[in-house]
Amino acid sequence: MKELGYIVLKGRGIAFIDNKKVRIKGSEVGFSLSKIVQILDLKQKLEINVKEQENYKQAIKRGVAGQKSFTATQRLLLDIKVDALMERSPFVPIIKEVVSILDLLLRPEQSFNSLPYELTAEGYRRMKRDDG
Repeated sequence: MKELGYIVLKGRGIAFIDNKKVRIKGSEVGFSLSKIVQILDLKQKLEINVKEQENYKQAIKRGVAGQKSFTATQRLLLDIKVDALMERSPFVPIIKEVVSILDLLLRPEQSFNSLPYELTAEGYRRMKRDDG
C-alpha cells in the first residue's frame, strides 16, 4: 500500500490515508484488519505449499529420470507418469482449499447501506411538498 502512495494506520483496526489526505477505514471498503490478517496468513500458507509442491515434483522427476537415456515414447510415458503422481500429491488438496478460502475472503463484502429516505428523489419531493 505504501508503494501506491497510501499511509497505513494500524490500531484496533486499520485505516488508509491517500496522497490527498483523505482517511478511510478499512472496514468501510470491505477490508477490516482481521480480514487483511487472514488473507496475509493464507497467502503465506499458499506460498509455502506451492514451494513444497515444487519440491515434490522435483523429487518425482529425479526418481523417474534416474534411468539412462530415453526414446521419445519413453519420455512421453514418463511425463504422463509424473503428471499422474502430481495429481495425487498431498499438497494439491491443501492448495485448492487455501485458494478457495482466499477467493471468498477477497470478495467485497455486500453493503446494505442505502440512502436515507430523505435523500432519495421521492423523499426530497415529499419534503418539499410538505414544506410548501
